[in-house]
Amino acid sequence: MIDDFDKLHMIAWGVFPFFLIWLVILSIKLRKITAEKNRISRKLVNSDNAVGALSNLIADMDELTRRQMTLAESLKKHQKMINRSIRAVGLVRYDAFNDIGGQFSFSTALLDDTGDGLIITSINGRNEGRVYTKVISGGVASSPLSTEEEEAVAKARSSTSPEKSERVAEMGSSE
Repeated sequence: MIDDFDKLHMIAWGVFPFFLIWLVILSIKLRKITAEKNRISRKLVNSDNAVGALSNLIADMDELTRRQMTLAESLKKHQKMINRSIRAVGLVRYDAFNDIGGQFSFSTALLDDTGDGLIITSINGRNEGRVYTKVISGGVASSPLSTEEEEAVAKARSSTSPEKSERVAEMGSSE
């Protein structure tokens, strides 16, 4: 017959594996938490107290804010440079003279986002060729434009993105 001591002994051996598994799980979790604590502590530059740790974090945040402001200023500077670069190009090839074919003459408009730029026109004949340039400022040419030059400017304006086209067209509407 099984006495009370044997019953207790059997229950203990039955429960022991569950407690052992629970102990292993808790040990693994504790090890992970300790590793994370150590990782965070190293990031806080070996601070001895919470005030020191917070001071380090605030200094890091100030440095990040300073870097962000520097990048924002640099972005504005580069955006201005990009807006002033030639980004709209229009080319028209044509026959300047009735007796010469092959469309060897051309007009090219080169514009930036503000409508500033130039037009280069090359008129080629049998015996000679001439190159002309005209300045465009704010979408307005420095001298009257030929039909081909106006077409080149229109092509340049349409070669830009919609929002940029609107800005260039607005500049040109004051012609």
